[in-house]
Amino acid sequence: MEYHWIKRLPPHLIAQWLDIMHASETTSQIYKSLLPH
Repeated sequence: MEYHWIKRLPPHLIAQWLDIMHASETTSQIYKSLLPH
């Protein structure tokens, strides 16, 4: 995937997007830890 379009976004949108990515990553880690291994 190419992310060159991100460079054209305003900095506050980039920060918001990174927050969302980090939050979803954390959420998926929580789900994985809750699932029986």
